Amino acid sequence: MARATPSEWANTVAFTLNNAKVEITNPHPQWKLIDYLRDTAHLTGTKLSCGEGGCGACTVVLCHRPLDRIVSDETADEDDVGVHALWKDGDVVYRAVNACLFPVCALDGIAVLTVEGIGSTTSELHAIQSRLAQSNGTQCGFCTPGWVMNMYELVRTHDHGKGRGSKKTLTKQVVEDHFDGNLCRCTGYRPIFEAFHSFAVDKDVAPDDLVTKKEPLRLGYDDEEAVVCANDAKEASPPSCQKDASSHLDYLQHACDHFEDWLLIDADSMESGRKSICEGRCATKSTCSKYLDLEDLIPDRITNFEAHAPYDAGSEIQPSEFIINFEARPLKFQAGNLKWYRPLTLEQLFDAVQDAESNVTDLMFIGGRTSYGVSKYYNDTAPYNRPESRAVQIEMNYIPALKTIKVNDDQGFASIGAAVTISTLLRFLQTYNDGSNASIQQLSMMVGRVANNQVRNSGTWAGNLSLCRDHPTFVSDLVVGLMGIGATLTLLDDKQNEKKDVNIDEFLLKPSTEFALILSMNLPLYTSVTTDNAHHEIRFQCFKVAQRPQNAHSHVNCAIWMRVHQQNIDNEQSSKICSEARVVFGGVCKHPARFPLTEACLKGSNLTTTTLAAAMQQLEKDLARIGASDAFGSQEFRASVMKNVLYKAFVACVSPDLEDPTVASAASALTRKVSSGVQSFKPRDDTAPVSKAIPKLGATMQVSGEAQYVSDKELNASALYGSILYSTVALRKVLVIDEGGKARALPGVVDIVTAADIPGANDISSGVDDKEPLFVPVGGIVRCIGAPLAVIIATSAEVAEQAVALCAVTYGDVPARDRWHNQHEPIVNIDMAMEAGTLGQEQPIAMGDSDVVTKLNASPHRLTGTLHLGAQKHFYMEPQVSVASLQEGNVVLVETSSQHPLFVQQQVASVLGVAFNAVDVKVQRVGGGFGGKLTRCAVNAGAAALAATKHRRTVRVLNDRSADFRLVGGRENMKGTYTVGFDKDGYIHALDVTLYVDCGYTIGDSVGDVQMAVQWSDSAYRVPSFRCRAFLYLTNTQTCTSHRAPGVPQSLVLVETALNHIATYLDLPMTWVQERNLYKEGDRTPYGQQLTEVRLQEVWDRLLVSSHFAQRDEKNALFNSNNKWKKRAIAATPTKYGMQYSGRRDGAKIDIFAGDGSVLITHGGCEIGQV
Repeated sequence: MARATPSEWANTVAFTLNNAKVEITNPHPQWKLIDYLRDTAHLTGTKLSCGEGGCGACTVVLCHRPLDRIVSDETADEDDVGVHALWKDGDVVYRAVNACLFPVCALDGIAVLTVEGIGSTTSELHAIQSRLAQSNGTQCGFCTPGWVMNMYELVRTHDHGKGRGSKKTLTKQVVEDHFDGNLCRCTGYRPIFEAFHSFAVDKDVAPDDLVTKKEPLRLGYDDEEAVVCANDAKEASPPSCQKDASSHLDYLQHACDHFEDWLLIDADSMESGRKSICEGRCATKSTCSKYLDLEDLIPDRITNFEAHAPYDAGSEIQPSEFIINFEARPLKFQAGNLKWYRPLTLEQLFDAVQDAESNVTDLMFIGGRTSYGVSKYYNDTAPYNRPESRAVQIEMNYIPALKTIKVNDDQGFASIGAAVTISTLLRFLQTYNDGSNASIQQLSMMVGRVANNQVRNSGTWAGNLSLCRDHPTFVSDLVVGLMGIGATLTLLDDKQNEKKDVNIDEFLLKPSTEFALILSMNLPLYTSVTTDNAHHEIRFQCFKVAQRPQNAHSHVNCAIWMRVHQQNIDNEQSSKICSEARVVFGGVCKHPARFPLTEACLKGSNLTTTTLAAAMQQLEKDLARIGASDAFGSQEFRASVMKNVLYKAFVACVSPDLEDPTVASAASALTRKVSSGVQSFKPRDDTAPVSKAIPKLGATMQVSGEAQYVSDKELNASALYGSILYSTVALRKVLVIDEGGKARALPGVVDIVTAADIPGANDISSGVDDKEPLFVPVGGIVRCIGAPLAVIIATSAEVAEQAVALCAVTYGDVPARDRWHNQHEPIVNIDMAMEAGTLGQEQPIAMGDSDVVTKLNASPHRLTGTLHLGAQKHFYMEPQVSVASLQEGNVVLVETSSQHPLFVQQQVASVLGVAFNAVDVKVQRVGGGFGGKLTRCAVNAGAAALAATKHRRTVRVLNDRSADFRLVGGRENMKGTYTVGFDKDGYIHALDVTLYVDCGYTIGDSVGDVQMAVQWSDSAYRVPSFRCRAFLYLTNTQTCTSHRAPGVPQSLVLVETALNHIATYLDLPMTWVQERNLYKEGDRTPYGQQLTEVRLQEVWDRLLVSSHFAQRDEKNALFNSNNKWKKRAIAATPTKYGMQYSGRRDGAKIDIFAGDGSVLITHGGCEIGQV
């Protein structure tokens, strides 16, 4: 193609949206697809949650002609797809992407499909939507459209039966592997996968049994008499129970050999009366057990999804002729100094570079612009974390030379074009590897753990390398894997000169001012070579250590490549020699790097423990030479992981010739089986439809994207948008807000609303002793990072977010008189608070026996322990958001995402200085809360209401994800101690539990949280003398708030730790200690309640039986005895949890309309989706 003159650069983008043609002239180069969908197209089913491609709520599907191609060798015609074809002629590509990252400018020639476009309640739901609703796979529903659309990609790209053509067969494993980029914070995922598994060809294949039912399962102590009876009964014909089986569950399961499942439940209390498990097949029915098969209790609901919501691939939306016949064209868009180019050749690319007339540092070569989601954490824009924005963006997706994979099997390498997506690279590796190429398999594993499906579908491998070059602290899995396997690059300089065989580490060290465009990568495709005297093989291992196995940045990653040969010493002995080595680490050092001293140590050495010890010493020297990373986390931890992965690589290389076979498991990777689950309960016929499994009324609206949340509301043209300005330091005095005026000077900024604008009380603390201001005033003290200072109001949300990042705040020192007692520096953890004595209230919250110490001293045995119980963030999918508007009569309407609208009404009225009836709070539905929207929503609601009343215009204040984490505290950090007294049989005599609670800079919500922690702390155990106390401390951190079962997990974990300490000390099974101390009928709790209808023992027995606990524990013990490093364990934890608040009264009104008898229910509850 010839060069494009300026007049030949088209300035319109043409695409289809849900099959409707759209053309946009000169779109803004920074315009994101999600903003177009929500603000212009008014398709709000696509949700904005994290804004960085990490949660999947914004997932849409793109359909277009294939851009990535593969040819069979270097000399093949580029139009010949060759033998390794990824797509067949006539195929179109469907790929799920994150709308929060994908640029509108890149949509030319693409069909965009959103959740509204594949099905609706007004026409017909798609099978995906219908099955998800019927499986109760939605709760708050905010994430649901993203799940639907990611699944939509699967059903469009996979075959559902024969595996014909270029489509792979859809299995349950494929389904689960596909959703590494979708989060749900409500459901626990089981009902979602239940619906999605129904599309798989193996949907009816039961999961492997967890245990083999050979040996009898015993409960508690062995009972020889029961075993004898069971064995005798098995010989009877017909089988007959010779004693009351209800007293021994283990007797029952063996006496009745026609009982196939060990899932038991007592039928005594059921309205239908007692039912025999044996169904009349026992000879003596009167002696048969009263226990039922739990399968009888599986609720009556739809499980045959195919019959209820059949899927017909032939009825799917087909791409329009516009998409099928689309021919790419060069594009150019411009807004001020911001420019976007889409060249179709390398010549046009350099024309674009010349036309832009910009510095190298202003250029950004992009594929899917996924770096926007990551670069903000590395570009020194913290804490507001603004994405990297360069003046000139050049899209690389339509240059054939950069989108082609050329395979040269004879020479053993593949040339991968720079604009090939990570997904295509992964698919090529998976297709090329037939199971025998271990090196490609390892690299495939590493590539498959890069980001998530949606990001891999857009991002390119070269873009990932370039991000690492720009930001060396970015821990790139691709960089480490490709460096390890020995890939090299071909680069172009600004004179269009090619430079081949450039090592990746050399590319990474090039200065940002040097023009270095990646053209392609040469990827080795290793095979084994055998000679007369030695067997040479390539051993390549990749490692990624992260917080989660999917969708998580690496703490440490590593790739170790060795060429090894087996050298025969004599006829009986041989030795493995390393002739070459590459050792690459990331995360542990300042930038991804090879470790040359370690490589030299390995080269030419026998792979022995001596060599391993020497190599580990060289690792430390290499790390010291390169420099240790000072990123998040502990350097000591990363250094220990560094040595561990070298050890694992050694074990993998030497295996199966290990001297000690018990260490072999160090080399094996943990695998996760396909998930499965069953829910079981007994619906009562006499209370129907209550207790019946009925899909909720809003489910179909949630799966179709029609359910509206606060941020989905269409605002009027004069509406303003706010972003909270918060403190970036702790324990400082505010002197000036917007020093230098950069924020106010930003075009589109309307106002900075501060504490000085508050007409009422600057307090949202709900009356606790330590006041919590809505905004810290000038002259006031910021006690923590994240304390709200103001709300910046602008004509768009984007401008408001830019303004808070620009707003400079000047701080001064805090006088000693304004500090807490004994405070000399910011107190940031509970240990510092305890040392300084910063109690939020003098007296602890306590419950139980005040004379517990005496009982402890009288106990035969005593143990003490300490446990640190970490904090936890909510990460509700919908961030904090409120919209405020003025209604007639000067009533302020606040539409908010809140779990507690009454609290919001009270606080907004207080801030505005008006009566409660002048504030109307509306909560339609909430996109998750978990306690985080009980009181914390008052900040956004108060800010929106204050700005709306000042400017007499509608105002929306919506947190981005980074701001939400700063502004909202989570579950309290605690330190717990216990002293427990007990006897030799494991019976607890006394237990004294103390919690030291980090409340943040106010005690606020923590008072209620800690009361729950204390009142629930006895858990499921009767302890004759029990006490729990909690001391509330202040720290210079964000004030904490309720978080799902507030305070309770911390206290329960502490008590379970005490019981485990007993079990370890006495060398007894943990379950024995737990069972011996369970509450029984008539027991009294430490807070004085006498327990009735106690079913703990029965539930405990059923759980151990139905889960095959003893067999699994026995298998674990066998595994652990044979494996030095990897261990397995299983645990059961009983609990007693209160299910109501005494004295709580909530009103509801039912209207029955006279005309047709239809019903309207009005209530004060909040639809937040939680159960």
